[in-house]
Amino acid sequence: MGMLDRWNLGAKALGVMRWAADVARSIDPEAVLRLAWKVIEIERERRGEPGAMKLSELLQWFTTNYPNAGAVSVVIGYVKAIVDLLNAVGVFAKGAK
Repeated sequence: MGMLDRWNLGAKALGVMRWAADVARSIDPEAVLRLAWKVIEIERERRGEPGAMKLSELLQWFTTNYPNAGAVSVVIGYVKAIVDLLNAVGVFAKGAK
């Protein structure tokens, strides 16, 4: 992994942390971890499905579990940051276990 790759990975990780802080502040600190686990679960179980379908499933889960949160844009930003980071490190690449 080259220096530029490490910087990009670090920038993605910082993005996740910033969004996580926004989720903790605007929704609930517990939501940070629950959302991350749900993203991983959906990515694992729905590999190959369009991202919009996976995001729709996640948002349905979110509104069921946090009906009064209302901060959907924060959730979407956080989820996209997590998925970008997971893709950058190849967590869900074909053949990855």
